Amino acid sequence: MRVAVIVRSLNMGGMQRAAVSLAESFAHEGHESHLIYFKEKNRVFTPDTSVILHHFNLQKLSILSVVGLFSELFSRLLNIFIRNSYFLWSAPFLSFLFRYRLAALEKRYGRFDLIVIRGQGTFETLWPIKDPRYFQITESMFIPSDTRLKRFYFKFLYHQKNVICVSHAIQDKLLAIYKQTQTSPNRLNVIGNPLKAEEIRQKAEAFIPEISGSYILSVGRVTPNKNISLLIDAYTLLKSQNKITQKLVIIGTGHDLENVRHRAEESPYKDSIFLMGQISNPYPWMKHADLFVLSSKLEGLGLVLLEALACGTKVVSTKSQSGILDIMQGDLTRYLCEQNPESMAELIDTALHEEITLDFKSLVAPFSPQTIVQDFERLLNVSHSIT
Repeated sequence: MRVAVIVRSLNMGGMQRAAVSLAESFAHEGHESHLIYFKEKNRVFTPDTSVILHHFNLQKLSILSVVGLFSELFSRLLNIFIRNSYFLWSAPFLSFLFRYRLAALEKRYGRFDLIVIRGQGTFETLWPIKDPRYFQITESMFIPSDTRLKRFYFKFLYHQKNVICVSHAIQDKLLAIYKQTQTSPNRLNVIGNPLKAEEIRQKAEAFIPEISGSYILSVGRVTPNKNISLLIDAYTLLKSQNKITQKLVIIGTGHDLENVRHRAEESPYKDSIFLMGQISNPYPWMKHADLFVLSSKLEGLGLVLLEALACGTKVVSTKSQSGILDIMQGDLTRYLCEQNPESMAELIDTALHEEITLDFKSLVAPFSPQTIVQDFERLLNVSHSIT
């Protein structure tokens, strides 16, 4: 099978990392895998040599032509009057350029059997294309639909498209919006993100974290949705009750960092709270943590939970109608807390002190690269039988 994974950029982000991981998973399972990206700026991810990498600089190609330059200026002008409509006007020409570049690739390598599109920005660039080989992966619970204009945009991006959701919660969210907008998908399936558990375990051996004593860990973007302040409040509550001795380590950065820093400074136990910033390899920290805690309000899937489990670390997560429910099943359901400090503190205390043996390998097995690629293979076989 010849596969192309399309993403707008390869800068820092969970979606970009997932795109690289998916492309590598296809290659490692014996398929010819290509990864195509549009923007070079701030690129931090590069797939391994098993993946054929291509840079389609559509924006540059566009403005170098008279038609493309006019399209760009026209799109920007209309965007002033119709908010966030730039993609409506720019995509017809950009998607034409994409098809032209893709045709050149297919002339060299052969026809692609499967084309996987990842990320809202990529959807917006390629929405005019109608091709049964194209499947767009939706991995966020934040799908704009709260205004009439956003629902109008939704129709362009999702109506009669082949859509793959990385969790059942996203699928339920999309079905509700499809009903609200009186639209429908061409296909709607659930396939999770691949987790390279063995690679994570190897990276977890890279070093031993330089911190004295045991600790509780949080890793992720520091944004309001990640709700790190809730974790700090729960930690403060536990410390005030003399129930734990562990430190609290928070790895990540983001636009809510100052609020989180302020909340940590307000805690009487601020000397036991460590804001570490961005760390390129957080897996040794995961491996050596006594407990990993996810405090998010919503998650498309919650891949960081799987990463912690792959490192052999117990997890506690907030309960919500989001993708974490695809992960926190079986023995893990007992570690789902309500979104308040008291509930989280109680479960952290339980998880730290109870004696329980978890089969970490079986917990992450449904998200192995082999399983995810097999899901795509089945999807493609069904798609071919339909068409």
